Amino acid sequence: MGFLGATGLLLHAQPPAISQNGILNSASRTPSALNGDSVGRGSRFVIEGVRLGKSQAEVRVSLKTSVRSILLPLIAVEPSRIEAWMPSSAPLGAGSLRVEGSGGKSRPFPITVVPTQLGLFSVNGRGWGPGKIDNLDLRGRRIPNRVESPARPGQTLEILATGLGAASRVQIFVGGRAARAVQAHRGAREDSDTIRFQLPADAPEGCYVPVYARVPGSPPTNIVTVSVSDGRSSCKMPAGWPRPAANGAKVGILGVSRTVTAFAAGQPAITSDEAFGAFFENQQGAETNRILLLPPEGTCSSYSALYQVDLGEFVSVAAAIANPGMAETLGAGEEFTISGGGNLRSVPRSHGAASKYWTRLGFEDPSRRRNLPLFLDQPHYSISTTGGGMVPAFDRTLPGLPWLEWTNRDELDRVQRDRGMTFQWRGAGRDTIILILAASFDRLSTAGYISYCTAKPEAGQMSLPPEMLEDLPATGHAGGPLRSGALLIAVHLQPGIPPPASGLDVLSLVSALVYARRIDFE
Repeated sequence: MGFLGATGLLLHAQPPAISQNGILNSASRTPSALNGDSVGRGSRFVIEGVRLGKSQAEVRVSLKTSVRSILLPLIAVEPSRIEAWMPSSAPLGAGSLRVEGSGGKSRPFPITVVPTQLGLFSVNGRGWGPGKIDNLDLRGRRIPNRVESPARPGQTLEILATGLGAASRVQIFVGGRAARAVQAHRGAREDSDTIRFQLPADAPEGCYVPVYARVPGSPPTNIVTVSVSDGRSSCKMPAGWPRPAANGAKVGILGVSRTVTAFAAGQPAITSDEAFGAFFENQQGAETNRILLLPPEGTCSSYSALYQVDLGEFVSVAAAIANPGMAETLGAGEEFTISGGGNLRSVPRSHGAASKYWTRLGFEDPSRRRNLPLFLDQPHYSISTTGGGMVPAFDRTLPGLPWLEWTNRDELDRVQRDRGMTFQWRGAGRDTIILILAASFDRLSTAGYISYCTAKPEAGQMSLPPEMLEDLPATGHAGGPLRSGALLIAVHLQPGIPPPASGLDVLSLVSALVYARRIDFE
């Protein structure tokens, strides 16, 4: 056999490899670095990696512990993903998992088998957003809970889960309120578990009310959402908020934002002004943009995330709101213009992307000699698009930045997670939407958590309870990128819902003021 032939065989025979953070509960999708590499008895879980196999017939997944080794039942096999089931009789404690295929064996991946590790299934399969929840009528018939079919306070609901194990008691929390009449049922073998509960009578109304479960003595599950209404109308969202679009809807979003970032107490902040926009036809039925899933005022959601993949969705309001995701872009021209106070700027396509626009309008860093003068200092701005083949030219008036002062920003240098944290502000108008985020990412695995809350603007403060911070990785003080910190965001929408332009079903005009600061979570 020649050298090239031998090399080809070696390449072909490369063994499977499990990715970093590659073992995840099928429902919660929490990166393994955040849960101690644990897998619950009786749970469905996912193995992610490369060269994992093409069919169940050619793949073996083994669990090795100090007690014994067992083969795990497989549910589905793909080259980059295996779904397996942890038997209820699996030995508890530390061990290692290996994937074996035609190319050999993977390196052992450390895992810990625990009695229970509950996760809640979401509609989009990513562990967040609307949960796989059914409303039950008086006859016990199931009606999928959706924005169009919200549940009513006091109604019985059922949610799909996995990882219940031998737990006999489960708590459910809806918008921070404890649910009643909770009944958990274990699925047989690879089947999902189900949890029935009664929606609290005082559950907050909204399209994306946070829901999580907890087995006493175990960490809380991932957070999914349920749609809740009083029965007299559909679920509530702020007027004009760019809510997730229906499949096939033609959407336009235009806006401006100012971000003021403090990296350390006593150091001057860095300020950046941006303009952004996007025009697209939504092609996904499930919600795919987390920042659009507003929890009701006074409540919080939480998301596990990876630093390189997910943080930009939250740190840059412009990037998050104007992100079309998996959507077909609509031709709207090469640029749009924004003017105010006698100044005019063009906003070109972002990096050549069709119908997605971004530019920096101004930048101020006191440590630099040269800066681009800040632009966003007017009460309103005129926006004009040049128009394209699918969205003709149009003009609109955009509201200026909302007013907000973060009064205790400098006091939040260090936060003890088990005590929670309080945000204080002043100057927010009643027509302002207040968003609060706290995030922390592990420096080695890059996995972390993001807590996402909304607050009443007139309240002037909001406290995040310890349960919204307990999963955030502890951080040490270090320079460089903002891997742990908090954001206080004020969003202003054009009053009412503006009439859409020709070629669009929805047009959203957004102005946002973002305060960001580094925080050490202890």
